[in-house]
Amino acid sequence: MKLTLRRRIWQSLAATTFARAVQFGYVLVLVPVLLVSWGTEVYGEWMILTAIAGFGSLSNLGIVQASASEIMLAVGARDGERASKVYITSIVAVLAVVVLTLTIAWGSIQVIDLKTYFAVTLIPSNAAANTLLLALGSTVLSAFIPPFSAALSAVVGNGLSTVVGALIKIGELLAIWAVAYAGGGPALVSAMLVISIGISVAIHIVLVRIYVPWLSADLRYFDASILWRLVPSSLAQFSIFISTNTLGVQLPRVILGHLMGPTAVALFTVTITYARTARTLTSLFSQALQVEATRAFAEKEHERLIRMVRGLCQIHLWLSVVLVSVLILAGKQLFVLWTHGKIPFDLELCILVSLGFIAGSFGDAILVVLIGINRIMPVAIGHVASVVLSVTLAALLVPKWGAASMAAAMIIPELVAAGIGMLTFTRLVSLSFPEFFVSTLRLPVDMIRRELMQVTRVVCGNARNWRWGAGN
Repeated sequence: MKLTLRRRIWQSLAATTFARAVQFGYVLVLVPVLLVSWGTEVYGEWMILTAIAGFGSLSNLGIVQASASEIMLAVGARDGERASKVYITSIVAVLAVVVLTLTIAWGSIQVIDLKTYFAVTLIPSNAAANTLLLALGSTVLSAFIPPFSAALSAVVGNGLSTVVGALIKIGELLAIWAVAYAGGGPALVSAMLVISIGISVAIHIVLVRIYVPWLSADLRYFDASILWRLVPSSLAQFSIFISTNTLGVQLPRVILGHLMGPTAVALFTVTITYARTARTLTSLFSQALQVEATRAFAEKEHERLIRMVRGLCQIHLWLSVVLVSVLILAGKQLFVLWTHGKIPFDLELCILVSLGFIAGSFGDAILVVLIGINRIMPVAIGHVASVVLSVTLAALLVPKWGAASMAAAMIIPELVAAGIGMLTFTRLVSLSFPEFFVSTLRLPVDMIRRELMQVTRVVCGNARNWRWGAGN
């Protein structure tokens, strides 16, 4: 039976909600587990090493994200051969990059003194090197998942891949909890991350063979020219990934660690993790709709696409405002419970981080659509430039004003990305930027009313059918 658009969206939203709940619980449990087991200093050093390993995400060169988007667009356009070519070409390219990256990393670790360069003193040198290499391994191996997930999502929706990933994350958390309480150190915990990624890749391979049997993994479909055609999109995906996940997340931690030590990194990281809860919860809507938005664009259904994006912006904006307000008001009490009193609640830092996340959440509604259709280049250029400027400014201010100056500076890239993303989208679908922007700031009252009426009709219809069946 072919599902309606509303049904597909609600199923995807349910799966994404489950995954976000798992992610929230993962962070909520992981931080106190590691703080209690290792202490603040060792936890801070582990965060420094994983932040450095996060730079391994640069190794995919944007090919993974661009290829995943191209696969969904090809399937939406009913072009199975093109989808197969992009699929196998991206897998081969990722394999080559992973092998090269890990080889270079292993050689570099042999000659770099982590204690001297990254202020890692409590974790022994050999353990620190192993921790870094394992964390890097989990980062680069995760690049195999998007092509498989894109193929599944384009055919059966993103619910299946999302639920599988969430279940694996639960298993990963249980493994880390057991290892930490058994006395395992940072290296062993990082090994659990690698095992988790390996299991996820294996399961996705099996699911693709079951649900997308027409997608060929035959090496004869490998086409190097596809890589060249994807270069502009890959560079854009690569740039936005660097600026959001590396320069915008990992680099501030490294700078704080160098200038203020691991305690400041722990405070900054825990505060960001706490405030990011609001953005994580709102992003489940955009993640649930990304496949449908990509499909609407591929099928040239621009009116449907416009309604989706407008509704997403409204939901993201107002839901993030509500959630952030709750988190700030309850921050002092929740921090004591969450960190077992190990990390103090910094109200100023939390407010600044939250303001950035509100702007970022609003922009996410558009960026996730632009990424899905490979139209992210203008946003990537603006975001990279603003992140470099912001981090440089923050590095000058941190010695005097502390972590709060870093949080304040990182608001700028969020505003730039949201503005450029809005402008790019309105030009793409021939809309007036001011009018569309104003419409996205309204409360989503009409949308909520329509969905409530639909739910009421479904519930009442089911109730009538139940009574009719009981009477007969």
